[in-house]
Amino acid sequence: MLQKGWAKLRVLEVGKSMAIISLSTKSQDLISKLSQNPDYAALFTSQQTTIERQQILQWIEKTHAIASSDKYASQVASLNASLLRDLHDSLNPPSKKKDKSANWYNRAKYAFLAIAGTIYFGCEGFDGVTAVLAVFSSVPTMVIFAAGAFFSVLSIFVFYSFDLAAISKNLGVKKKDTSQLLDALFTESKQIQAMREELRNSVVTTQEELEENKALAIVLLKRYQALEETRKQLKLALDNPYLIAAKKGTAFVVGLIFLSGGYFAGQTVAMALAGLALASVTHGLGVIIAASCVVALAAFLVYWYVERPGIENLIGRWRGLDQEKIDVLCDPETVKKETRALQSLVDGLELQQQLLQSNTELTAQKTTLSHQLDDLMQLNGLLTIRASEFESQVDALKKQLKSLQLELDRAHNSLIGVQDASKAKNTHNERIDSIVVSLPNATKNGDANTGVNMNTFFGKPQSEEKEGTCIHASELGVEGKEQKVANF
Repeated sequence: MLQKGWAKLRVLEVGKSMAIISLSTKSQDLISKLSQNPDYAALFTSQQTTIERQQILQWIEKTHAIASSDKYASQVASLNASLLRDLHDSLNPPSKKKDKSANWYNRAKYAFLAIAGTIYFGCEGFDGVTAVLAVFSSVPTMVIFAAGAFFSVLSIFVFYSFDLAAISKNLGVKKKDTSQLLDALFTESKQIQAMREELRNSVVTTQEELEENKALAIVLLKRYQALEETRKQLKLALDNPYLIAAKKGTAFVVGLIFLSGGYFAGQTVAMALAGLALASVTHGLGVIIAASCVVALAAFLVYWYVERPGIENLIGRWRGLDQEKIDVLCDPETVKKETRALQSLVDGLELQQQLLQSNTELTAQKTTLSHQLDDLMQLNGLLTIRASEFESQVDALKKQLKSLQLELDRAHNSLIGVQDASKAKNTHNERIDSIVVSLPNATKNGDANTGVNMNTFFGKPQSEEKEGTCIHASELGVEGKEQKVANF
């Protein structure tokens, strides 16, 4: 897991859109061959050992719709598969496995088994058919020998196709097989599925990486959909009546080897059992022939339902039409499932882009709101300080108001006293005015019509009046009336 993480980091460190990927030897060889073609030379150089991710996308985009009839179709499909494998390995380096390459001992053992198998199966094929034909005395010797030689070669061919292939795999001896278009397309399809899984499980955090992954997913989807025409052609080729006839005919002829082997195996056992009961036993005895035919038929049926599909597929592989690979590559349900998975991958990456964009915008808004909150908190602090200052000023103003209220109360009380004094003075002045007005009408004798007895007015008895103290109002001036009243 740590190794995978370092690998991903190493690829991403090169650059968001300029990730450098090391090319495998197979990719370099294919690029060297295709770079000789003017149509493909613009994207590659013959001595190229590394490639940028963008180049892989451009290459697959350029060649995704190449026709299967193109003479470079096999090489293009092989290069696509190899490049996708290199890209996949750059993200997930394959774990180091024990090298099973053959040493000299395994190679020697392989050669020995190949020779031994050739001799054994050659003899088995020759013996079975010749023994069956020898029963019929009318068959010429040359015909028997020719048939034996033919079945001997056929038996060796079956050995090389099945048993020797298993031996080479177990011993680690690699056989050089000619690359077919179907093999390249099958490998490419597998690599597309592997890259889809890698993209689906990858974790990216930037828009650039998501854009790269989406571009790759779109290219993979286009390439996988472009294989549909090739799938149709493969199905048509597989249903070719001549190919079907060749498969059935070859399978039947090979079945004769198993039939003859079963016949003589049954004959041997039947003669041994018959020898226990009969004194004389011959090959032409009816019981022996019947038992031999039953065993031969059983051997043929086992071959027909077990070995025959492999023989027919072997004929198809000669024509580049491996039945097993075609079934995997062209199965309708598999194709629909993979197409939906690739489309779902593209949609998922687009959704991730939208979510990441929304997350980026929300993060920016959060940052902005955080700054605004900080500003508001600072403003709140300033307002709190100003509020404290205003509270102090309000307290001072309240004290001043209270002091002014006290002064106002005192002034109000003083004003009331002044008003009372003014009222008293006015009352006093009115009394004086009334006295002054009544003085000219007073007489010395206290006549009510002409004068007033001042002593009587001021509460003095008349006996105490002196002569000449009676004052007539006409004798008083305006200026001296108060003084006169005061004197009185």
